[in-house]
Amino acid sequence: MARKRRESDSAGAAARSGRKRARGAATDASPQQEGQQDAEVEAADVSGETADPGPSSQAPADGGVADTRREQMAAIARQRAAHFAHFQAEEEDQDADNAHVGGTEARNLGPWSSARQLVEAREQAKASRADRQKSKAAAGVPVSPAKVSWSPSRDPKQAQPGPERVAPLTGMLLRLLTDHIQDVESLWGLPDVLRVKLAAAVAERRKLTPEAARLFSEGLPGEVVLPDCTQLEEPHMSALLSECASHRLERLDLRQCGRGMGKAAAGALCSKASSTATGAALPALSFLALAGAYRVTDEALEGILRQAPNLTELRLPNCSRLEGSILHALPSLVPSLRVLDLSNCRGIGSEALRASLARASGTGAGGLPHLHTLSLQGLRELSDQLLSDIALALPQLRSLDLRLCAAISDTGLRGVGAACPQLTRLVLDDVGRVTDAGLLSVAECCMSLEEISLARCQKITDAPIVAMAANRKLRSLCCNNVFAITDATVVALASACCESLVEVNLSWCRGVTSRALGMLADACPGLTCLTLYGCTQIDTTFLQGHSNANLKVAGAPNQKVSVPDLARAELIGSAED
Repeated sequence: MARKRRESDSAGAAARSGRKRARGAATDASPQQEGQQDAEVEAADVSGETADPGPSSQAPADGGVADTRREQMAAIARQRAAHFAHFQAEEEDQDADNAHVGGTEARNLGPWSSARQLVEAREQAKASRADRQKSKAAAGVPVSPAKVSWSPSRDPKQAQPGPERVAPLTGMLLRLLTDHIQDVESLWGLPDVLRVKLAAAVAERRKLTPEAARLFSEGLPGEVVLPDCTQLEEPHMSALLSECASHRLERLDLRQCGRGMGKAAAGALCSKASSTATGAALPALSFLALAGAYRVTDEALEGILRQAPNLTELRLPNCSRLEGSILHALPSLVPSLRVLDLSNCRGIGSEALRASLARASGTGAGGLPHLHTLSLQGLRELSDQLLSDIALALPQLRSLDLRLCAAISDTGLRGVGAACPQLTRLVLDDVGRVTDAGLLSVAECCMSLEEISLARCQKITDAPIVAMAANRKLRSLCCNNVFAITDATVVALASACCESLVEVNLSWCRGVTSRALGMLADACPGLTCLTLYGCTQIDTTFLQGHSNANLKVAGAPNQKVSVPDLARAELIGSAED
């Protein structure tokens, strides 16, 4: 009896498993038919009998159809995963592209129903995307299709290897000193320019210890540039600043200095104020950079600036404790200020910016009449109105960095273009609300624009780039991840900016062809850097067929890249600067 009961249980389990597979295969059945099948399955489970699910729901005996279906669903899942993996900086509704938006019935939920809805609505979603792209193109400025006429000037099958780069004697000596920096006792007599290069090499090798940093502060140097201060505690930083603070110090550049740059270190920098004739500890200091000094407050910074009245360049990226009160004192403390970098100073609010940079005073626009370079990168409270007010107060601006300012739109750009006609550099990376209309207004007003960066501004097309190129001044262009860029942009650059263009970044711009890039390389003899990461459409016809011997192509597919010696490459580059 026990054996028969086990055989009966096994048969019942097999029947239930077959019925579940049959229910999964019958995806085209109506809700009434599915409900009837469920009732039959439940009745069969209760009675222990095997019910025939019908010929329409028979599962394949060999599993071939099921495997094919599973592969199709896996392919669809991979496509959707790739779609959602790329961030879209647009604020418009994306429901038209999402075929599966859920269901109200329990039967319509789950991955199987989602996959079915995606398959059935694929063509509809594709047509919807095409219609939306056509409407965007019709709303923007039309650009005629580019006519590319180019042929390789040399045989693409015969690659032309570049000359072998040999490190100069200076680079070899710097590398030797870097390898044995722990044994160096003093750098007395070494010029400041070589000290800066040696400090960069030591920091690159992660050897900028407190003992090594002391070498660069001794001997009353004119420049102290330490690219990596992460190993310096506050006592070490205080001793270093007290040693280098003198009437000869012209440049102080401390990066990643948050660990050691506190109130005590700031006080050490100002400790020699009474020993100078002018009463200022740093009368010759013109450049001050405190990158990542997250412990520096407005009061500590004000104390430093009081000792440097002739400061012209102030860079404070990632100084998160600054609240903005120091901005009110800048006109009186450093009246000759020309460069101000407030990148990612999240503690500075919109009211502080409005009360300081956007104010008008009798001493000049905004109280800083010489300010021509301003970086407000990452200040998310910066609005269109505030940006327009700042531009009106600083009409002499020539360089403006607004990357990651998500609230800026075409309205703010129109205000900048109208108020700052001398603008030569504009950075708009990750400002997703900017469209062709805003950039066209900048191109019309700022005729001297030389550098423009539009990385990941995915609402931009060819039209504003063509308009900027028509001014014949562009030296640097970055369109990284601007998917709508085509050959029209490249042809405009080749024809209008052939004498000025130096650097172009077209990474992930897959609408650009190899022939257009070949035309650009041959037409612009001054073009030295072309970045093409993600451009899988580029072939060897361009890479080995252009005639520009000075051009360096980075990120191109099928490009033979040797593994470099990073330390040697750093020293070679620093020695050539």
